[in-house]
Amino acid sequence: MKDSKVEVFLSSIYEPLYRYISMFANKNDIEDIIQKSMLAFVSKYNYEEIENPKALITKISRNFVKQNYRKRSYEDQAMSMYCTINNEDVLFENFEQDVVDRISSKAIMDVIKKLPCEYRNILVEVYVNNKTIQEIAEEYGESKYALYARRNKAISVLREHISSMGNIF
Repeated sequence: MKDSKVEVFLSSIYEPLYRYISMFANKNDIEDIIQKSMLAFVSKYNYEEIENPKALITKISRNFVKQNYRKRSYEDQAMSMYCTINNEDVLFENFEQDVVDRISSKAIMDVIKKLPCEYRNILVEVYVNNKTIQEIAEEYGESKYALYARRNKAISVLREHISSMGNIF
């Protein structure tokens, strides 16, 4: 069976496209971006009618690289939400990553609902409402050191609840 012009073009452009994308994306995403680019090229455009197919597929790839970069940027921002602004608590960032990798968000909510009210409130204020410990201390008229201690204790209790759940991870 003879290869079509599109198949020949796509196989000839694969390596240059891989090198181009590898300058901007991490190794885990390169193949995905190439596949998305080739699929978009084949499904949206007629190869015979394109004046410069190499330029077009490069442009499509560049757009997927930008989209991937934005997606990664949003994920990084979401992860940094779990650290305090003063960068004093890396403990929860690592913990949160472990939890996200092993448990569904519904299960997390079930665990958080089991926490005592004072622990649940501090976690919500810091990690959902994005308030600093200083802001919470001023709002509730409490010592920021007491709130740091409460937050750390809440994280410890949360870890204990999650580890006691066993095989759902």
